[in-house]
Amino acid sequence: MLRSIPWVRIWIRPRTTMREAFETASLKHVLLLASLFGVVTFIEAASSESWGESIPLPWLLTMSASIGPAFGIAGLYIFSAILKLIGRLVGGKAESSRIRTAVAYGYIPWIWSLPAWALGITLGGIEFFRNQPERTVSDPLAIGLTIGLVLVLLPVFFALIVLAIIVSCKCYGEAQGFSAWLALLNFVLAFLALIIAIALVAAPISLVIFGTLS
Repeated sequence: MLRSIPWVRIWIRPRTTMREAFETASLKHVLLLASLFGVVTFIEAASSESWGESIPLPWLLTMSASIGPAFGIAGLYIFSAILKLIGRLVGGKAESSRIRTAVAYGYIPWIWSLPAWALGITLGGIEFFRNQPERTVSDPLAIGLTIGLVLVLLPVFFALIVLAIIVSCKCYGEAQGFSAWLALLNFVLAFLALIIAIALVAAPISLVIFGTLS
């Protein structure tokens, strides 16, 4: 029964799931996946960068639910465009909409981590977004549970990351007619191109800012 659900089947049969998605997935569904991925990415960034040290929990949650989806959708279109451009260099011929669908479905394994993030926030509150919990916190049990949860889930998250990368590569590979290895190469080259593009844009801006300040 569960294997008939795309969100479950994609873990074990990603290429078959993608072939069906190319025929049935709507733009609304693709954007929903991108939005949820944006929320996961925003929460992960807020936690790893300890934004809770300076931003209250209600604001963090509001930003996760609003800014996260916006960045997720924008990232989907931008990264898919770069993938398409790089993919052309290695023989890819998929249309933009097909690539966006594959990238969005490749987000599903990452989206599965959302319940774990929600549990961590529920148990730890603002401490979940801090580097070191305050010693004056009134509920040390919640902090202990949060730390224990993180330690237990770290190996699980690592294994899921590896598996998620494999699934993402196979989803994109199905769109372009690539092997998983060629899809991985396409991803790596696209990430490098994105980093270079950001650096080229950021460098002049930084020079202007520092020149103005000096």
